[in-house]
Amino acid sequence: MHTRVRGLLFVPALLVAGCPEPTTEPDAHVASETDAFVPPGVDAPMASETDAAVIATGPRLISLSAGEDTTCAVLEDGTARCWGANSVGQLGNGTTTSSVRPVVVSGLTDAIQISTGYDITCALRSGGTVMCWGDNFNGRLGTGDEEDSTVPVAVEGLTNVTQVVAGFSTVCALTDRGDVWCWGRGGELGDGGVDSSGVPIPVPTLDDVSVLAGASHGGTSLSSHTCGFQLSGPFCWGLNSDGQNGNGTQDSNRSPVPVAHPGGTAIAVGMNHGCIASPTDTQCFGASALIGDGTVERRLSPTPVMTTQRFTALAAGFDHTCGLTSEGDVWCWGRNGSGQIGDGEPLVISDQRLVPVQADVSDVTLLAAGASHTCAHTESGVTYCWGRNEYGELGWGEPSSSTRTSVPTAVVW
Repeated sequence: MHTRVRGLLFVPALLVAGCPEPTTEPDAHVASETDAFVPPGVDAPMASETDAAVIATGPRLISLSAGEDTTCAVLEDGTARCWGANSVGQLGNGTTTSSVRPVVVSGLTDAIQISTGYDITCALRSGGTVMCWGDNFNGRLGTGDEEDSTVPVAVEGLTNVTQVVAGFSTVCALTDRGDVWCWGRGGELGDGGVDSSGVPIPVPTLDDVSVLAGASHGGTSLSSHTCGFQLSGPFCWGLNSDGQNGNGTQDSNRSPVPVAHPGGTAIAVGMNHGCIASPTDTQCFGASALIGDGTVERRLSPTPVMTTQRFTALAAGFDHTCGLTSEGDVWCWGRNGSGQIGDGEPLVISDQRLVPVQADVSDVTLLAAGASHTCAHTESGVTYCWGRNEYGELGWGEPSSSTRTSVPTAVVW
């Protein structure tokens, strides 16, 4: 059952061709003069000489995911590691003890993809089945009951899965047939109903789906939203109070609705916003100050992000978004009170970046955004994390409830 309750954690203008990157424009960085100042990297342990060899030989990853305050990864050998909060067993190592360094997920040897949600983690196995662990509130583990599990357990009845997405109050899976199955809290399963389900049920109006994205971060209510791409274009359903379904309204939806966008190559969903990248631009929709268009306006329909960068992948946190370029650079925008933007600038509680700025990390191959932290895996095999570290979710090996940094720092394996 659900045993951990925490408070709220935090919680395009036209793109002009040929304009310079707005990394130093005055309105790109908005901060209150009265907020407390924290120097960049405070209490953030960089690699010591003792740890240098461990970091330099860090494992190669094939999947990386950041949830509310937990981070997980799949290694090339099919095993998985998780670190951070663990009050309901979301690290999957048979305990409820949080860890400031990566720990081995028990019994998982053939994982190919991992997704970390709100106090829950799920992994896709090479044979097309799914295992989940952690909090089983509303049946989110997919086992037909509501018993939490500190080790991976099999989701009932799912085969031929190609992607799993662990959200805030639901989990969804995409199969090789292009159909979608969800389980968890009623009213958010995409089936149009209000009943919760502890086993996967189909989203009846979806077919030919190619990718899914879901909000994995907590908020003021038990509501979230899910989006994806199908042949006819992008879609969303769920909470829509800030226009995060991208259909021009603020009416929440229990079934998928079309997003007012022709489609793209990448999609990411935060708690109150969503973003779509295409070969021509990136557009976001939803809550104010999260769009990246240089304003603090709420956008009910997709609006171009003010950047000339083209992103091949996107990652969205509770109230920030990051994009990965084909060159391996990372650009982020949105709120930055915990340093989750990663630009190395001094931290201010109400800080935000209204247009994308470049994070201080390069040669990135995998990107993940948690509630108030961000992680990236590089070609050299080093994994960096930055932002909030209250439960050890940055993987430095040094916990502190006051630690937050805007400086990407290597995970200690």
